[in-house]
Amino acid sequence: MERAMMTFICGGVRSGKSKFGEELAEKEVDRDGRLIYIATSKITDEEMKSRVDEHQARREESARSWETIEKARNLHECVPLVTKKDTVFLDCVTTWLSNELFYSESSVQDALPVDDVGERMMNVTIDLKKKSRHLILISNDIFQEPVPDDPFVYQYMAALGRLHQQLIRLAGKAYMVEHDIPLLMKGRNKQ
Repeated sequence: MERAMMTFICGGVRSGKSKFGEELAEKEVDRDGRLIYIATSKITDEEMKSRVDEHQARREESARSWETIEKARNLHECVPLVTKKDTVFLDCVTTWLSNELFYSESSVQDALPVDDVGERMMNVTIDLKKKSRHLILISNDIFQEPVPDDPFVYQYMAALGRLHQQLIRLAGKAYMVEHDIPLLMKGRNKQ
């Protein structure tokens, strides 16, 4: 049996990382498998709506059909929907962490402890990797700017940094995308 693959793709906002990841997913998908897009974003303003519309239009123009699951939190609920023939594309880890870390019915103060959130996200990632043929994770590189004084932003950045390190250790390949150019940082390209 073929081993499940995982690819981690990171880059700045509008770097081309999602487009590259979608193209990779379409190349890697099993002919009998599905392309499953797990979208973690919530539309909060016109700019976000425009970006979501752009991503949806790109998938609609694809030669392959995509199944989209819109899930901002509790991604463990997606695991039973995946089979070993499926390629799963998760966009994006950055938003997923934010949704899990700071979401609360009543206030931010009631949010889960950071370590619990990170552990839960890693468990879901491991489960998605095991259940799928290929898991592709997209995330944002937010570490090029100075760290703000805001304690919540600092907590978020520290958690994302730890999560990125864990995900890259688990991944067979890791890419950094800059200016629409993917740079392989871990693993080997097929010859």
